[in-house]
Amino acid sequence: MVFGCSCMIIVRQTESSVQKIIGHLRHWMPLLAVLCVTMCAWDVSATMPEVVHTAEAPPTLQPPSITVNIAARRLYLYDERTALVKTYPVAVGSPRYRTPIRAQALRTIVWNAWWMPPPSPWAQHDKPTPPGPHNPLGNIKMPIGASLMLHGTNQPQSIGTAASHGCIRLFTPDAWELARWLQSHSTAPHSDALFTAYASNRQRSVSVQLGSPIPVDLVYDYVEIRADQLHVYHDIYARIGNKWAHIMQTLAAHGYAADSIDQAALQQRLKNAKFRDVVIALADIRQQPPLQQPLASPIVEK
Repeated sequence: MVFGCSCMIIVRQTESSVQKIIGHLRHWMPLLAVLCVTMCAWDVSATMPEVVHTAEAPPTLQPPSITVNIAARRLYLYDERTALVKTYPVAVGSPRYRTPIRAQALRTIVWNAWWMPPPSPWAQHDKPTPPGPHNPLGNIKMPIGASLMLHGTNQPQSIGTAASHGCIRLFTPDAWELARWLQSHSTAPHSDALFTAYASNRQRSVSVQLGSPIPVDLVYDYVEIRADQLHVYHDIYARIGNKWAHIMQTLAAHGYAADSIDQAALQQRLKNAKFRDVVIALADIRQQPPLQQPLASPIVEK
């Protein structure tokens, strides 16, 4: 009983002491609350991972590309930003052995290439030809698939015509220049010394894998508009039915409406060229606005 009374006394004294302490701290409670919140925030921020803002990666460039306009007998080389680098005259397939119109890809360059006769009737009596002046490939070839190639030639007089068996011929110096540019813009080894070695050792064939394939588009654009000029080519494969309608449609697609064109002048230029391989400045065939008559001066009576 005495022990129980003692405990009660101790509890009451403790409660009294706590109440006195709380009373003294009552004025400090708002500050303590702010301190607790701040400490909690510090603790949370310490556990959050740091966010590092990195610079945006540069856009991935596309590989260079090649377009061959069969009707124009020209090859267009574009860089990684699709800017035109250079244009080359070429020979394309003859009407009997037409160059196909489709998308291909170039993956390999063969320097100082041998010419191997294809399994075709026109080549059944031919023999493999080593690099040299009699090589139909002009010592260099760039296969683009389906037995088609870009290559040099030992018949430079054929460039600009439809004379091949389907492949794309270039002047041999142009073919070497094109191949050097493509290899220099690929992941394959390239240096001046390496290209000099290719040229100095004509008897050694070297096959180079370019890494990323180079798109090669074989198209048939009978009409083109380039640098404010209308180009009308020879319809070598007789693919275009109504040539006049095709020309006017192409002009309209480039923003030149029929009523803005001097059609009589255009037809005369086309007839003179027999609708083939003619270049016409668009300024020469624009319809001139009619001259306005000057207004008569009013008569003033005196």
